[in-house]
Parts: sequence; structure tokens; C-alpha cells
Amino acid sequence: MRQKNVVKYILIMIAAVLVSNVIQFYVFNQDNTAQKDDTLQPIYESKSNIYADYSARVQNINRFLVNLNNARTRNETKFFSDGFISGMSADHYTYLESIILKMDHGEYTDEVQRIIETNQHLYLMVYELRDYFDVEQDDADFPDHWNEVHTLLEEITNQIASGSSESTTLYNITSYPENFIIKTDYETTMTSLNENIAKVIELIR
Repeated sequence: MRQKNVVKYILIMIAAVLVSNVIQFYVFNQDNTAQKDDTLQPIYESKSNIYADYSARVQNINRFLVNLNNARTRNETKFFSDGFISGMSADHYTYLESIILKMDHGEYTDEVQRIIETNQHLYLMVYELRDYFDVEQDDADFPDHWNEVHTLLEEITNQIASGSSESTTLYNITSYPENFIIKTDYETTMTSLNENIAKVIELIR
């Protein structure tokens, strides 16, 4: 009788352990799934949503350049540059670019590619600026060529965003490419902006 009770007790313990393991396995998998879901890229319902998300970086860069243009000391420019770069997610915008390039843009395909390249050059310029402000120079409030760079940055700031939804700026072009590509001042705006970005990069490298 006692032997039967011992066997019964052992079977109950084995069953309890198995149930406990199953529960732990389920909870662990649920936690892992939740963690993976947090890293998934968002699902976009339309082109306009993708463009709006992608153009947000232009707006952020515009605010950064405004702060940079108003900086009074070299330390302020370094502070703004370091803070901006550390707060931006390059992977997210690379992901958006891959989606945009896979979409059907019809006759505007080449220009959409050009718009993306302009955004990439603008972001590269921001990275180069951080390195530019990090270069140590004796008795220098600002790095070499700062006056020229500052003038160009002010012009670029006005070219990439404004308070008007009608003006042909990079922000509006990126947000509504098919609406702005056909504007008469689109070509001159894009050409001038890319030239200014190239000039800044050349000066600060």
C-alpha cells in the first residue's frame, strides 16, 4: 500500500514538473514574440504615409541647421551636432528608401531616385559637419572656412524647408514628389540645393 502511494506521489510530481515546464515555455515564447514585435518596421497603408515619414528627416535637419546657424560658440555647434546624430535612426530611413524605390512611380521614377539621392547627400553633409566641428584647432572659435560654410548653411536651410506648403523646398518635394516635380522651379531648386550641399562638403572635408 505504501509502495503504491510512493509511486502515485512520484507520478504527481512528474506531472507537476511537466506542467510547470510547459507554462514557462509558453511565457518565454510570448515574451520573445513581444520583444520581436517591438523591432518590426511599421506597415504603411499608402504612398503618402511613406513619403510623410521619410520627409520627417528633412524637417528635423532643418531644425538642426536653424540651431546651428544661431550657435554663438564652437562648443554649441558640437553640442547640436552630437545630439542630432545620436538621436537619428539611419536604419529606419534606409528601410523607407528601399520601400520607395520598389514602388511604381511611372514617368517620375528617375526624379524620385534623384530626390532620394539629394536626401542622402543632405544627411551625409550633417555627418561631415559633426566631424568638422570635432577637429581641434589652436585659438580658433570656429573651424576653417566657417564664414563660407555658415552662409551656405543658411541658404540650404531655406531651400529644404519653409513655413509654406506651396513653396518648392526639399521637404515639400519629398512629401509630395508627384505634385512638385512638375513645378517650373523644381529643377532650379534641386540643382542649386545639390550644388550648395556639395560646396559645404568640399569646404569641411
